[in-house]
Amino acid sequence: MAVVPKRSIAPRTGFIYRKKRKHSSRQRFEPGYITRQSEKNKKEKENISNLRKKLNKCRNRMDCVKKVVKSSNLCFHNIGENSDRIYLKNGGYFYLYENRWFYHKKH
Repeated sequence: MAVVPKRSIAPRTGFIYRKKRKHSSRQRFEPGYITRQSEKNKKEKENISNLRKKLNKCRNRMDCVKKVVKSSNLCFHNIGENSDRIYLKNGGYFYLYENRWFYHKKH
């Protein structure tokens, strides 16, 4: 039978807060250091490319396009009957040109 050391029952005295270490500017610009903003931009870019792929599967079939737009959280859901543009919440839009969807970024 193993011997287990007895735990002390002393009350805990307040928590000790440690300051979060700030990164030096040199560290911040090292390759591999990803900021929260660049992560966000990367995810948004992936979402836009995935939406474009889904739209290109639909081509110009408006019933299919409406379904894709409704399921997406990137675009405004007010698409018209013969609309060849889909406006996104980030200011850009998709436009239909020769049965292909292209993304136009806000400048």
